[in-house]
Amino acid sequence: MRKYILAVTLMLFVAFPALAGFSGIRTYYSDAAMTNATGSERVFCNNTTQWLGGSTSTYRRFEGLHCETANDVVICHQWNGSNWVAIACPY
Repeated sequence: MRKYILAVTLMLFVAFPALAGFSGIRTYYSDAAMTNATGSERVFCNNTTQWLGGSTSTYRRFEGLHCETANDVVICHQWNGSNWVAIACPY
């Protein structure tokens, strides 16, 4: 049984390699126009974060780079009560 579980686990790692991350700053805002910042954190390519201060809020904007391609990335989200949902960035 252990060999079977190990084999399945290895197949999953091969079939679904780790996704490339992003590196940059995620800023939280209290308003949809994203003008009133409440807090921010640094996001690293290994998907860890470093809290820079303030607090989270309903809206967030990430500005940074894709870790594999180094392309600029801007992503905005709104908290719907249980998940972050992608939204169009206001700027």
